[in-house]
Amino acid sequence: MLTINPAGHVRAPQFCRGHEGTVLHRAPKFGFPDAAAHGGMRRKEHTYHVEFASQDLWPGEGSANDSVVVDLWDSYLEAVNR
Repeated sequence: MLTINPAGHVRAPQFCRGHEGTVLHRAPKFGFPDAAAHGGMRRKEHTYHVEFASQDLWPGEGSANDSVVVDLWDSYLEAVNR
């Protein structure tokens, strides 16, 4: 996921920015509210259900089996090359 810290409000939680997750599901496209909120051109994007290992987000906390699923817009994500 891209490390983003833009001015104003975004819907990507700070705790998951810059961390690698696994896409579980892609939802249909609908209006991307951040663009409209900041005076940008209105557009539609997919959102993705992305799972993050809790210990990657908060090292030393929780068990190895704990995870967090966050819904994120396409603009917030970047592909990971393996």
